[in-house]
Amino acid sequence: MHPTIKVKQWAAFLKQIRGYLDSQGLVEVYTEALVPVGAFEGTIDVLQVTYQAGKAELHTSPEIEMKGVLAETGLSIYQICKCFRDDPPTGVHLREFTMLEFYRVKADYQTLIHDLKTLFNLLSGSELPFLELTMDELVEQATGIASIGSTTSEQLTSQIKERGLIALSPTDSWEDMFFKLLIEKVEPWLDPSRPVIVRDYPIALSALAKANPDGRTVQRFEIYWLGMELCNGCTELNDVAELKRRFAKEQANRSNQGKTPHQFPERLERAMSNGFPHCAGVAVGLDRLFWALYPEAGKSDQQRDNE
Repeated sequence: MHPTIKVKQWAAFLKQIRGYLDSQGLVEVYTEALVPVGAFEGTIDVLQVTYQAGKAELHTSPEIEMKGVLAETGLSIYQICKCFRDDPPTGVHLREFTMLEFYRVKADYQTLIHDLKTLFNLLSGSELPFLELTMDELVEQATGIASIGSTTSEQLTSQIKERGLIALSPTDSWEDMFFKLLIEKVEPWLDPSRPVIVRDYPIALSALAKANPDGRTVQRFEIYWLGMELCNGCTELNDVAELKRRFAKEQANRSNQGKTPHQFPERLERAMSNGFPHCAGVAVGLDRLFWALYPEAGKSDQQRDNE
């Protein structure tokens, strides 16, 4: 494809996204990319910036700063921005990438699932064949392990060994085993030809999502398509005590991996303590979505260079 056509197609893609969100009453905002704390989750590595007066971090998503705006305004908001992660570059992982993040006030994750199905259909110009499963249903279909969110480490170890699913290390935590299953068995099982919505994740895997009434899962979802995770959304946690508990767990896991823990996000604590509304939010990787919707546009130069 000629570069001029690709540039115009990307511009039209962004225009359609903004048009949909504007029509839904969301307000576009801009927040800082250079921040004191660039990530909450222990699995995410940040890029640091050193300057004359000290150092800061580039945000891995605008989540923390946008939640400050939510607490201050009570508005449903969105942002399209560049984000940065210290990931090994691959064909679908970039150190610098484009993210759409939006929050709906007085909404839950089911509202955002509807939003994204509507938006994806609008962008594709057709009705896409979405499949929707809970994480328990998905894991059972892919591996035979039932109700994975209710298993203990010992039970999960036993079931993995009985089925000969993956290689285990004696030091593997429940989370380690789950992610190995996800990468090696569950994600390859997904039908790449259709977008798959996976919802209701085990509570151990969700740093900032609100728990379901069952107490073992949370109101979190992701959409996979063409072997890629395109988005990650949830009904947002708004309990400061639970925030601190989950942060401590995230950073303990990070320390166990030999990595320096992230700083506590005081901006997020202040937001949750000062008028943070009931809301749902989602982050969408726009480079991946563009590639999935318009394969004729091809991969970016950076993607090709990293393969």
